[in-house]
Amino acid sequence: MTSTMVVSPSEMIAIGDVNRGTGFSPYADQRFGPGVSDIHSRGANIVFCDAHVEYGKQRKWVLASEVVRRGWNTDHEPHPETWSTNAPGF
Repeated sequence: MTSTMVVSPSEMIAIGDVNRGTGFSPYADQRFGPGVSDIHSRGANIVFCDAHVEYGKQRKWVLASEVVRRGWNTDHEPHPETWSTNAPGF
């Protein structure tokens, strides 16, 4: 992927704290829970594509809302067709 493919680098999640046994994802794994960790006082540090870092409670990063899910996609669209029905917010 090239940087020009990311529509909104300041709002796109690049990497962050993950739960052991999961991939980095807003979706919950039935065995391990959400892919985003809650290791830091029930939250996670997230690095965005423009290199800034934000802390937020786990729910902030995994909530099934259009605003949150836009941050996980290069085209800055929420793509609700890919949302897991076991995600917070359902």
